[in-house]
Amino acid sequence: MYSLSAGDTNAFTIDPTTGVITANAEFDFEAPIDAGTDNIYNLSITVIDDDNNTNSVNVIITVENVSENTLTIAEQNLSIAENVAIGTTVGTVATTGDITAFEITAGDTTTFAIDNTGIITTIAELDYEATQTYVLSVKISGADTADAFKTAQITINVANVDNEFFFNGVRYFSVTNATTNRTWLDRNLGASQVATSSDDVAAFGGLYQFGRPADGHQLRNSDDTATKTDSITPNNALFFQRNEDWTTADSDYSLRLAAWSSIDGSGICPVGYRVPTGAELLAERASWSGNNNAGAFASNLKLPAAAQRKQGGIQNSDDGFYWANNLNSSGDVQRMTISRGLFGRPAGSGFSVRCILNEGSTSVPMPVAPLTITDQTSEIVENSANGTA
Repeated sequence: MYSLSAGDTNAFTIDPTTGVITANAEFDFEAPIDAGTDNIYNLSITVIDDDNNTNSVNVIITVENVSENTLTIAEQNLSIAENVAIGTTVGTVATTGDITAFEITAGDTTTFAIDNTGIITTIAELDYEATQTYVLSVKISGADTADAFKTAQITINVANVDNEFFFNGVRYFSVTNATTNRTWLDRNLGASQVATSSDDVAAFGGLYQFGRPADGHQLRNSDDTATKTDSITPNNALFFQRNEDWTTADSDYSLRLAAWSSIDGSGICPVGYRVPTGAELLAERASWSGNNNAGAFASNLKLPAAAQRKQGGIQNSDDGFYWANNLNSSGDVQRMTISRGLFGRPAGSGFSVRCILNEGSTSVPMPVAPLTITDQTSEIVENSANGTA
């Protein structure tokens, strides 16, 4: 008859007839239960024969470490529309295991980035006509040196969107706020790109005097003048430098209100678009996560803090100022600031313009391609079940 007479007897059982030793529970190399806590189990085994003769032997059982952190990463095909804003999520890499790092090791790292949770985002504008498919090599790393890293190819397909158009030499797309259900240009008038941050200079665009066309005065480095004009289309690029009205053409602003309400492309906005009213701007502001620069940038419109121009100089670079195409109860023109809301201001100030699609007008078609992630299955191998010999 066999028996365990000494040592780490709590961890094992011995068959009294056959002498087969089995484990009482699963072993955990990182949490040993042997007396020395070193994964070396010592047993004294005693055997007694039919004549009551006894003998004892020492048995040493060593538990070896195996990788319990099996890393897996799936090959995936993801899709995204070409007109999404910079910073849009493309998808999440499908993985299993205790992952400590994600890295794009090959492919276009100037267009896509991956964070430490496996989320892939855009970091540049997409253009279907230029590139339809991107292939990224993504590497995942784990803490367990026995299974240190795995890689997989992630294919990103860019979906064509027929809402691209050019206006005054600038490329625009349309974006729709799901809360207000209103469609806007994706960037400020004159901006070369959608904002990548609240202080993205390339996304600021021009600073327009109220009711004035894009005649060059809106450029941030345009020359200024102290002489008012008598027209709403002065055909010069001089910014009226005083903080009052810039023209004597219409003291009631009627001509300029009409010009900025135009949706036939003759105003400063593309066909179908116009300068928004104060109510329309405030409705957008109410949908933000916060009435500050962070909330404005996080919105669909990604409004930057593009500052303002008055008395000839750029001021308040920590805020954004946007013209509204209507008068307040005092008969003053209005503008919305990101931080404070709607206020009346002199028409000679220089503010940003974000055009809105006129209700009832037809926007350029903008199908949105859904994000897709392929189904995956994963398997986890368990070690040393109860009763394993």
